[in-house]
Amino acid sequence: MTNLLLKENMILPVQESSKDRRVSERLAAGKEIRFFLGDVCYSGTALNFSSQGIFISTDVTPSVKSTFEVIMFIENNIIKEPVRVVRTSKKGHYYRGIGVILERPSEQYTDFIDRF
Repeated sequence: MTNLLLKENMILPVQESSKDRRVSERLAAGKEIRFFLGDVCYSGTALNFSSQGIFISTDVTPSVKSTFEVIMFIENNIIKEPVRVVRTSKKGHYYRGIGVILERPSEQYTDFIDRF
């Protein structure tokens, strides 16, 4: 299975290791994301998308199994997707992001992934 890397606005295939546990192909992104935890709005960057989830680079680390909505601006549309945190990513003593699974991917999101 190959992954895709975004380089200078070009999508390039990248070989994945045999240890890769991903269920679906990831698409490199770099899109700004917003999400609310309680009444506070946080920001992050979607580093990659798949049909089932998103990896979000953010300084905020909600606990695994937390649920909330992510808000994305895609193709002139605001898309809100309910998600659940399935993992956190840590480098040294610092968190670098969260992996979320989409609870009910919208038709807009699915169309975006299909066209990517």
